[in-house]
Order: sequence, then C-alpha cells, then structure tokens
Amino acid sequence: MSPDRVFPNAPSGVRDARCFVADALRGVEPEVLEAAVLMVSELATNAVVHTSSPFDIGIEQFDHEVRISVTDHGEGTPRLRTAGPNDTNGRGLGIVAAFAVEWGVDHAPHSKTVWFTVPMVRSGETVGRSESNER
Repeated sequence: MSPDRVFPNAPSGVRDARCFVADALRGVEPEVLEAAVLMVSELATNAVVHTSSPFDIGIEQFDHEVRISVTDHGEGTPRLRTAGPNDTNGRGLGIVAAFAVEWGVDHAPHSKTVWFTVPMVRSGETVGRSESNER
C-alpha cells in the first residue's frame, strides 16, 4: 500500500494530513500512531509556513516499518536546529529526530522531501525492526 495525497497550503491542509496518516495507520500501536501523526503535523506545518505551494504526503508500508514523506516545492533546505526555551519555532525537525527510527531530506530540482520511518507494529503484535534496505 502506498497512498499519496496532495494537501493545500493552509492550516486545514495540516489538519487533513494528520487525519490522512491516522487513517492509513489504523491498527498500529497507539504510540507509533501518535508519533507518526505528530511528526506529520510538524512537517506539514513547516511546508505551510515556509512555502506557498501545496504539499504531498506519501506513505509506504513495508513488513516492519512505514516510511512517511512530506514533499513541498519551496526553496531552502530544512535543518535541525536547537531551539531555546523562549523560542516560538525551530522544534519541528527535533521532534522528528526524536521520534523517528530514521529520517532525512531528499532534494529534487523543484522540490524537497522530508521523510521518516516508524516501526510497523500492529496492536498486540511483537515484531523486530527490519534489517532490509529494500526501498
């Protein structure tokens, strides 16, 4: 299953992106679902704040993990920052780095994609992390 969907560059797009991911990951462990929805919310918000174009959410499910990506058509390179206690922004990629198994940024000529992986563990299931790099 590899759902992909385009969302508008608006706060409603961020909300709809969270719902899209929550629906796609229905049945996974609650902690994994909550982390994935939080990370998508952060990345979608970054796309809305830092670009003027719609953004895409892609979801690729493998045996033991899920790769979720957010693609926008804005300039610049996302970077991990250290936000101070009084800063009102700069925490999005830190949240992704804290919760994701892996994450990264891929660049294309007119877009960039920030992606992360989370374990694909269904409620009640015990599964080890995949050692496969088949992507």
